Amino acid sequence: MSIARHHKVVVACPSWKGAREFSFGQGEDYWLDTRSLEARHGGPPPARWLDLVRIASAVYVADLAVMRDRRWRRSINLTIPVLDHCFWNGETVAGRCTVSLRFSRVTLGLKLEADSRSYPDSPYRQRYLGEGFAHHDEVACLYSGGLDSAAGLVARLRSQDALKMTPVTVVHRSDIGSQSRSQLAVLQKHFNGRLSPIAVPFEFRRSERSRKREPSQRTRSFLFASVGFVVAASNDQPFLEAFESGIGAFNTPLMGNMRGSQATRGMSPYALDLMSDIASRVFDKPFRLSLPFAHQTKAEVVRALHDSQLGDLARETVSCVHYPVRNEAGKGHRQCGVCPACLFRRVALAAAGIDDPAHGYKFDVLDPSVVLAEKEARPLVAFLNQVDAINANTDAGLPAYVASHLRRIGVLKAGGDNSVLADLYRRYAAGWAAFIRQGRRNGCHWTKLIDARSAAA
Repeated sequence: MSIARHHKVVVACPSWKGAREFSFGQGEDYWLDTRSLEARHGGPPPARWLDLVRIASAVYVADLAVMRDRRWRRSINLTIPVLDHCFWNGETVAGRCTVSLRFSRVTLGLKLEADSRSYPDSPYRQRYLGEGFAHHDEVACLYSGGLDSAAGLVARLRSQDALKMTPVTVVHRSDIGSQSRSQLAVLQKHFNGRLSPIAVPFEFRRSERSRKREPSQRTRSFLFASVGFVVAASNDQPFLEAFESGIGAFNTPLMGNMRGSQATRGMSPYALDLMSDIASRVFDKPFRLSLPFAHQTKAEVVRALHDSQLGDLARETVSCVHYPVRNEAGKGHRQCGVCPACLFRRVALAAAGIDDPAHGYKFDVLDPSVVLAEKEARPLVAFLNQVDAINANTDAGLPAYVASHLRRIGVLKAGGDNSVLADLYRRYAAGWAAFIRQGRRNGCHWTKLIDARSAAA
């Protein structure tokens, strides 16, 4: 029996004229296939575990369905049926979910109603009759098929010879499933079968595939973490790992307008604390979502792929926020090359010593013949300004705007020692310095911006 039962989710949008309301049906308009979670658990998981995944998938659907206005504003009221109604409305758990989502820049009112249908929730799990028992010593981690996921997983497996991992992938796009399977097959062979991957498909039914969707998708991390939590709990492990580097997780804004709802906070330490608190209540024991590489740069984590001679795997990963970019005739690029994620990736691969062929990008910023338009060059210029600010504060520690941002997301405490974080940002800036030197040797036009600023100073 599938634990993903059919139910209706009601979405109301007070900010729209007429306060429009519509509904989505789990199993009718969208589908989160949780059969792999049943298999790992060795039977139906407890109702509140399933509720967590149900809430997260409904929130994600609403996040996609309700578009932001021109000022990036919107508000959503969401009504979701839950199986363990007393739990979710009893211990302020629903309120904690709302706080977590609002920190991730989703203004959402959450109403959880009782699902009156019966559910076979037994306190005696049937794990010993299923496959779940065999995985009690495995560490669950999130796996998206991106560079961070692949590099982090390799780094963790290299750190302990006997470590076994359960990579958890929520397949919210068809290409992610094939990419992840291919990458994990390579790693399974390389590390002698120390992986037991789980893929949980999420898809829109045919009637909903043509609907225009909100591109910011601030709630993906909540959905991914919720599914990962259930897998980790089924493995009898009190934690789930996410492989974001410190700089990536802290997500210091590059531009002045990348604040408020335009700045993602899904993997910031405070967001992880909020999600960990929700999981601790759901599983009735201390639970945490951790970042094992919070004090490393992306390049330092990616170095594990180089040291394991897995450069080919690194090149197969995707980072671009616009992926898949539209291919031009005769060209096979998959990534744009100029978005923040692409630039972050290219600097990390270069600093880690991994060859990164230019043909995979629509715009190769290391090619001197490529001239970027103002819009295309904006993220690169913002990165250069950020690096300038970091380098200008070598003695004082962190730039003021960086320190302010880190305090807002709970990384830097008032009056605390920021020397470790300052060193992290300096190492990150050093990776950019090497990339800039390569651009200068190649004669790239954007390096003249740096030279002009240096001359003016």
